[in-house]
Amino acid sequence: MSRDNDKPTSVQASASTRPPPLETRASANGEGPETLANITARILDRIAQTPPEEREKLAAEAAERDRQELARRRKMAFDDLIAKAGARYRHARLETFAVSCPEQSTVLERLKEYATAIGDHVARGAGVVLFGPSGSGKDHFLVGLAWRAIDRDLSVGWLNGQDLFASFRDAIGADQSEGRLIARATAPQILVISDPAPPRGELTDFQVNTLYRVVDHRYRNGRATWASINVESREKAEQRLSVPVIDRLTDGAVALWCGWPSFRKPAGSEPKRGAGA
Repeated sequence: MSRDNDKPTSVQASASTRPPPLETRASANGEGPETLANITARILDRIAQTPPEEREKLAAEAAERDRQELARRRKMAFDDLIAKAGARYRHARLETFAVSCPEQSTVLERLKEYATAIGDHVARGAGVVLFGPSGSGKDHFLVGLAWRAIDRDLSVGWLNGQDLFASFRDAIGADQSEGRLIARATAPQILVISDPAPPRGELTDFQVNTLYRVVDHRYRNGRATWASINVESREKAEQRLSVPVIDRLTDGAVALWCGWPSFRKPAGSEPKRGAGA
């Protein structure tokens, strides 16, 4: 008669070699089952027996690893910001802004005040809106402020206005979910929208609605939004971007006018009026 039925199955064999549950294992000293409390007690006892100088060395090594990891994460966050904002802003800081008039000094001081308590402002969803002509350094200010935010371990996203509209248009063309784009724009604690107003002409209804959806979604979720807007006044911003958008961007925000001339100049001397090209 075959005795194959007496042989243990693979499942039975596996079960027989599996270690017993933690609570039923024999303790190291054989005085009862092993428990999490036993393991913890042994670890603490081992730590207590470690010489003080060795404990200090281990603690210092752990602190250094944490410091390096934090520095790595911050560098990655800033590199990602610069990849979107543009390489010309890599060295933009609040401290490197070249002040040449009292109005610039006033704006800079207000932004430094915001930066001092940036965590509290962002937690309240209080943003920053800079109005003014093109080339006045608004994005320099916002990159410098973003660096302060990253240094406080706050997440920062950056969207160039025209890229925002293009991404939504492409999503429609590819039959993708606009809701996913909205969620992505809402994810960072701070979203910087650079120059949503077009260089010429007015926004289309589609562009106004797209901007409104992003700004409104962040506003309703208490997310801080920073924006630089190339316009002559708040009234002009309301005309071009709509009152509801500007109303939500500026509610509780630091809204500042950067009305000085553009920093952008030709490399050589400007040709005299009437001179040939």
